[in-house]
Amino acid sequence: MYRCISSLLPSCLRGLLFPICCLLFIYMPGCTAQPSSPFRMVFWNVENLFDCEPDTLYNDREFLPGSLRGWHYGRYKKKLTDIARVISALGEGTPPALVGLCEVENDRVIRDLVRYSPLKEWDYRYVMTDSSDPRGIDVALLYQRDRFSLLSWQAVPISGNHKRSRSYRDILHVTGRLLSGDTLDVVVCHFPSRSAGRRETEAFRLTAARQVRALADSLMAIRALPGIVIMGDLNDFPHNRSVREVIGAGIPDPDCVPDRLYHLLARKAKNRDMAAINTRENGACWII
Repeated sequence: MYRCISSLLPSCLRGLLFPICCLLFIYMPGCTAQPSSPFRMVFWNVENLFDCEPDTLYNDREFLPGSLRGWHYGRYKKKLTDIARVISALGEGTPPALVGLCEVENDRVIRDLVRYSPLKEWDYRYVMTDSSDPRGIDVALLYQRDRFSLLSWQAVPISGNHKRSRSYRDILHVTGRLLSGDTLDVVVCHFPSRSAGRRETEAFRLTAARQVRALADSLMAIRALPGIVIMGDLNDFPHNRSVREVIGAGIPDPDCVPDRLYHLLARKAKNRDMAAINTRENGACWII
């Protein structure tokens, strides 16, 4: 039967790599085979990738020289190098074609990552959001343009009707063409955290999940043979309402039923060891 995550996918996306601390939904009924090497993609919450320059528009004081964290240029450059080395090592000689990232401060840190770190030899390009998050953190997608030809991208804002005001991080929607000729829609997101309590913040994550589901539904409606990948940090478990009820991601189905989103580790999530992959904020990030 199916013995690994990648074998649960259509042939065009077998060989995907998933690092710890990510989530991924997938809907790929119309995708055909890639002609040569596996098409790999990853998502990674790189946790506070900040530069050392003050930003008057956002609260980045925690990551400035002289702060309690003692953040400085040397530590910033080391973090870039460490991230680059991990990404480079993921593909056994061929790094992932797509890399989703969250908790990145601005365009500068992504530019430094792809141009001035060991990652530069892989010739990544990138797109990213510019959200109204109080700390200025955003999401980004790195792509190798020889394997993913960028067609379009947009930042999708999230708005909610809550008694308390809330600033959301925009959703990043990227459309590209694969070597096979198939069109792939990639959605990168970072939902509100649980830092003020799981129940107290659940409504915010439900709002973000509704926006993601609406985006997926719109793509399924306009694409003849849609290929959709949703990756990010949802700050929720697979059994939570945002994932189970709103986004509606189910257990992977070998028959790939149309109009379904699949949670790639839904079966594994029942195992307590898998549920403890990430303990920050009570286990927030998932491979799906």
